[in-house]
Amino acid sequence: MIRPAIVYGHGGGLIAMLIQAAREADAVPIIGQGETVWPLVHVEDLARLYERAVVEAPAGTVLIGAGEHLSVHAIAAAMALVVGVDDRRQVLTLAEARQTWGALADALALDQRVSSDRAKTLLNWTPSAPSLLAELAHGSYRHAIAA
Repeated sequence: MIRPAIVYGHGGGLIAMLIQAAREADAVPIIGQGETVWPLVHVEDLARLYERAVVEAPAGTVLIGAGEHLSVHAIAAAMALVVGVDDRRQVLTLAEARQTWGALADALALDQRVSSDRAKTLLNWTPSAPSLLAELAHGSYRHAIAA
């Protein structure tokens, strides 16, 4: 079983949802001050982990798929620049975020630090796809932003 971090890449996922919200609000929405940390994994790195796990992992193995950890503050700053809202943030309380995102808001407000060391050791898995910040600045999200 693989427990993935927040999946990004190919202009989709939660990051695309937040980009759309930033465009609509003319500011990047964050819950609180952005001090929380999110684990992230590029969809291509996650796919490679699944491929290796199916072939090499013992039955019943639980693995975490995370490539990097970034603060919400860092993610929001990168999003703001590429969306074109300077560094404007729409700071939401958890109650306000729940009105928009429902139960997802609770997950977004969590400080989530996990380790993929077991996947790296057991399966010799090393995330190698571009980081989220690189994707925001130069990758697939540039197309999503232009849409």
